[in-house]
Amino acid sequence: MYVSPINRDSLYSHLILNDQPNNLSFSSAPGSNFFNRTTRMESFVINGDTVIDLKISQLIVLNLNLPPQTSSSFFSSNLTANLAAILRVSSDKIRRANIISVNNNSRIRRQLSTVTLSVEIRNDPVANISTNVSTQTNPISNICSAIINRYQSGELLQAWSNKPAAGNRAPIDLNVQEPRNASSTLLSIIYRIELVTSPLSCREQSPCSIQTTLVAHDIDGDLIKILASNDQP
Repeated sequence: MYVSPINRDSLYSHLILNDQPNNLSFSSAPGSNFFNRTTRMESFVINGDTVIDLKISQLIVLNLNLPPQTSSSFFSSNLTANLAAILRVSSDKIRRANIISVNNNSRIRRQLSTVTLSVEIRNDPVANISTNVSTQTNPISNICSAIINRYQSGELLQAWSNKPAAGNRAPIDLNVQEPRNASSTLLSIIYRIELVTSPLSCREQSPCSIQTTLVAHDIDGDLIKILASNDQP
């Protein structure tokens, strides 16, 4: 039987966690649990007959630095819908979108160097312990790969620039925390691709003895060391 965390927001049909104090106690029903999003610690209440099966729902965290002149309408109640349209993600998978370094005073906001938008994307946790976790992991991995590929190719920035609600202004940069990773990576956009090694000794239906080597550079001419996602390089 699946038991939701006690800090689940009941206003949503999908899992959204509130940042609130841990109210678990020894009098709580066995199986009651609480997840602290800051410390990433899960607390359970168990008794002598309780068996806990913990399955982790994979998470993508996007941190985007936006120009301070980004239209305030983008951060309105339509924020989730706007993000879903740009990222090509179902809106129910966007579990949290936090705006950092933003002020309701438009004059102050124009003085800020950037506006940071943190977005969390995940599936709902599996309700049945017999469910194959890979059936949920693969879609999240595909979403992560698609977002990274679209950003590094420049397509995502173009889509953002074409969004009137965003003031037709694209993010300055993007940091991604991929599933099963505790740290985030600053992505680069491909500006130029260089052929380093040409293929040699190629035969039909056989691999070349010397494979093609390509490298990518950003607009500053620096070598891009990270391309594509970890799961789908």
